[in-house]
Amino acid sequence: MRVKDAYTPPAPTGHLAVVDIALDRTMGYIVADAQGVRRAGGLDADMPPSGWSEFIHFRHPDGRDAIAQGLNSRLGGGGYLLVAADRTAVDQIDAVLLRLFLAAFGILFLVNLALILGFGRAVRRRLDAMARGAEAIMAGDMSRRMPVEGTSDEFDELATVLNGMLDRIVALVTRLRELSSGLAHDLRTPLSRMQTKLERSAGMARDVEQQELLEAAIDDGNRLADLFAGLLSIAEIDGRRAQRRFVRLDLGAAVEDRRGPPPGFRG
Repeated sequence: MRVKDAYTPPAPTGHLAVVDIALDRTMGYIVADAQGVRRAGGLDADMPPSGWSEFIHFRHPDGRDAIAQGLNSRLGGGGYLLVAADRTAVDQIDAVLLRLFLAAFGILFLVNLALILGFGRAVRRRLDAMARGAEAIMAGDMSRRMPVEGTSDEFDELATVLNGMLDRIVALVTRLRELSSGLAHDLRTPLSRMQTKLERSAGMARDVEQQELLEAAIDDGNRLADLFAGLLSIAEIDGRRAQRRFVRLDLGAAVEDRRGPPPGFRG
């Protein structure tokens, strides 16, 4: 409005010509009659179809080609008025928005990648800990349990369930071991007495056939005693009582000793 008030156009081209000059050709217009003949306006472009046009090719006063967007409206007397604006500013804004979008997308991608890697590493760490616990249990360490970190997540729930199952298994195995060990202890004394009586009877027997039957019964009793002794040994090994008496053996030295010349050998 200040430009309009301060300037009186010399020709009946209207105020838009002044706006075109004041805005450094970032905006322009064309006024044409019903036959399409240009009557006013400094926009160097062809008249587009009626209505809104997104891409209008025009030329700057310095000779540069550019693209504008504008609206071609029909006037009352049959003429046309095209008002267009250079798309350079719009393209610059689009470029800025595109850069911002790419930067935001890159940041989100890096953040998501870091979260995925961190989550994968945490899951792998928990799985490795549970795998080590399972390997120790399979190796015979029934006191080992799955680690519970107190985060109340799915891994803690799974570890709690597995630990409860392991506690139940250990209780059943311990009860079975105690039962077999107690049974072997309780039967060993009567079995020894029975063997003593059979041996005494075999020594007193006068019939050869009867003596053979008693000796066969004694052999069966000895095998039964060996079986109970084996059960007791298995119970001790499972209970880790026998393992306390184990000693380390250097197999390399043992092999070297076996590979040496026999005693009394003269080369």
